[in-house]
Amino acid sequence: MMNKQVSLLRRAISFVVDLYLGSLLGTLPISFATYFTIGEMTQNVFLLEKGFAIFVLIISLILLISYYVIIPCYVLKGQTLGKKLMDICIVYEQHNSLIKRQILFMLALTSFGSVLGALLSIMSGYDCIEILSDVTMSISLVAVVMILFTKSHLGIYDKLFKTSIQELKKV
Repeated sequence: MMNKQVSLLRRAISFVVDLYLGSLLGTLPISFATYFTIGEMTQNVFLLEKGFAIFVLIISLILLISYYVIIPCYVLKGQTLGKKLMDICIVYEQHNSLIKRQILFMLALTSFGSVLGALLSIMSGYDCIEILSDVTMSISLVAVVMILFTKSHLGIYDKLFKTSIQELKKV
């Protein structure tokens, strides 16, 4: 059952935990691939052969989607591991709203945008990383300002998809 609005500190801790775990999942395939291919552990996927780089980046995207969409939408029902640790959850009226929220959240506030940018850059031959980084930073700034400075403390993705973050009531 849900209780009251969550403190910004608990939300921040949850976010940092999720950002760290998601980043770790998204970068591990790249780190392992570069280590086993060129003998150096790096995040520079451009050092890999094009086809292999595309494969590795797709694995990274699948891991990020699993962490930020599959787990909270289908496994933990409104919780990421960070939210579970902090005893908070995403409250939503329709399951579809939760899915859309998590996709926008993932694109805006996680390493998904940079991994996607690298994939698009390798596939197209054009540097898409800067464009996606600018979009990510813009949406992130709006979300953080809304969370910190509005009375409801809802991010842009919460407003758009009618979700909120609530404490789990202890039973």
